[in-house]
Amino acid sequence: MVKGQNVLFICSDQHNKCEAGCYGNPVIKTPNIDSLARDGTRFQNAYSNNPICVPSRASMATGQYSFKIGCYDNATPYTGQVKSFGHRLQENGIGITTIGKLHYRNAEDDTGFCDQRIPLHVRDGVGDVFGLLRDQRVTKPKVGQFPDNASVGRSSYMDYDENVTREALEYLDGKRGTDEPWALYVGYTLPHFPLTISQKYWDLYEGAKIPMPAAYKIGERSEHPSCRDHRRFYGMERQYEDEVIRKALRVYYGMCSYLDDQLGAVVQKLKEIGQYENTVIIYTSDHGEMAGSHGMWNKNCMLENSVSVPLIVTGPGIPKAKTSETIVSLVDLYPTVLDAFEIRLTEEEKAVLPGTSLLKLAKTDDVRMRCAFSEYHSTGSVTGGFMLRWGDYKYIYYVGYKPQLFCITADQAEQNDLIDDPAYSEIAARLDTQLRQICDPKAVNDMIKENQEKILSEHGGRESVMATFEPVLFSPAPQLTK
Repeated sequence: MVKGQNVLFICSDQHNKCEAGCYGNPVIKTPNIDSLARDGTRFQNAYSNNPICVPSRASMATGQYSFKIGCYDNATPYTGQVKSFGHRLQENGIGITTIGKLHYRNAEDDTGFCDQRIPLHVRDGVGDVFGLLRDQRVTKPKVGQFPDNASVGRSSYMDYDENVTREALEYLDGKRGTDEPWALYVGYTLPHFPLTISQKYWDLYEGAKIPMPAAYKIGERSEHPSCRDHRRFYGMERQYEDEVIRKALRVYYGMCSYLDDQLGAVVQKLKEIGQYENTVIIYTSDHGEMAGSHGMWNKNCMLENSVSVPLIVTGPGIPKAKTSETIVSLVDLYPTVLDAFEIRLTEEEKAVLPGTSLLKLAKTDDVRMRCAFSEYHSTGSVTGGFMLRWGDYKYIYYVGYKPQLFCITADQAEQNDLIDDPAYSEIAARLDTQLRQICDPKAVNDMIKENQEKILSEHGGRESVMATFEPVLFSPAPQLTK
């Protein structure tokens, strides 16, 4: 084990990677995230393994896909059913502290994270049962009103994130002068909706020419059934007025800059205590945000703005100012954390974990033919969606719907579906074969829908849930005394 080497893992919520300067946005102000990118390696092609909070965070913790561990929606949170990297650190004598949002079932489960400070978990230990209602009758239109209600003010999430930062600074102060290895996970809620930001960050974008979303107009946006399901479920079928979009994006940009300031305070404290140079820092987000693209807001789909994420790694031996084109995903984080402490994967782990340490990938030539897999089985989707990114291409398979194929390097906005083009039939077939080496989409879809029906039955059945359960718009921040 490397003496004195540490891990600082910072995770935000719903950060569209396009809203970061280091990812090419000339308007957004994210100087601290950009500084990390200059000091380390930025992964250009990083993906969430499930573009919704709870299952994404379960995959991050365990290094396994949702369908493998039974965490596939916001009502099936991680409970410790398989080992997390926290368990493995504990086994090797390294304490890990978490501060902020985890989004597991509760703090009492043995998830491998025994020192949880001001944790945010699913509501009431149950989560979003309403989100298991996946048919054409069900809607959640209040989400579609978030862009209309974008505002300047103060949200409970801002208060919570500032408390997270304060706790993180206190923790790091306690590590001043120590040479014992430590691991700290810091989980922020922004820029997750509600779309609310304070005057300071609203003013930051006064006069800024924030670009409009790609393909947001009716007639330009995708009319694939999965996109229509998303817009219908969330009440987004109309075309938002340009003024509404501009205001919502300005607030979202402000929220990203707010997050950047929180992250910057933690990294600055790490420098002040003299441990920046010997700490592996990971920054990522659990999923993205559609931000108006294709007329859609929120995440919950396989389009790039939803499923791709920012991912930056800095630390001892990590190449500086490097942009890696290697295709990666959040299941790579489990072996990354272990590798930072020179903890070897067991043979059992090698057999079940699909990931590779990002510390190794950062030091090698780009591996563009590596696969990233994602899946979605939750709120706003009538049927299961499965994504495979490989090389230049992204293949999306839907059970019961027509698949899609995009050349992401040439068509980042996904406006040119190649699935019916004979010139790309071999590529589509190859990616379909690779997908089926990971899972049988129909079998997984059937299994998950059956399990979701069981949960609905436990709460009185579909009609009872529709009548008595309020849709969860976002998990409330815990009430803090400090």
